[in-house]
Amino acid sequence: MKIANKTNIVETYNHILENLSEIKSSVEDLSREDLSMKIAYAKNKLHNLEDITKEEIDLITKYLYKDIIAAKDNISKTTSQIKDWIIKDIGLTEDKLLHLFTKVVDQSRVELQQMENLLHEWHSGEVTSIGTLECKSCGTKITITETQIIKNCSNCGAEVFQKHFDY
Repeated sequence: MKIANKTNIVETYNHILENLSEIKSSVEDLSREDLSMKIAYAKNKLHNLEDITKEEIDLITKYLYKDIIAAKDNISKTTSQIKDWIIKDIGLTEDKLLHLFTKVVDQSRVELQQMENLLHEWHSGEVTSIGTLECKSCGTKITITETQIIKNCSNCGAEVFQKHFDY
């Protein structure tokens, strides 16, 4: 179909679009049938215009319907993509947080074990009181009967001991 007045066609297209925007529903929530009915409603308001033919109005509403459907489909697709991205991003964030938490817990566990080992280790040169020191290298037991400075293992010369309390 040949359009005589293209400027008028664009103005009419925009006028129909404005009438549609006055209808308070969100375009993405409309079914295709509802959208067709709303476009027909806006189209009927244009029949009073003198400078445009019925054929041109039909052509304009066809263009408008096509654009709105494409926009609606794009909104749905984009919304779905954003939703998928957010779900994936949340999953990645959860995985990263879990990894970091595990790393911190593992490091804390190692540090705690090291501290515990230090608390249960006595070294030559330190002061200790009554108990039994066991050499961590050779297992030789040294009975301590009074407070004293720990000496190297008399059997192997090692400097690290574990303390046992014999009561």
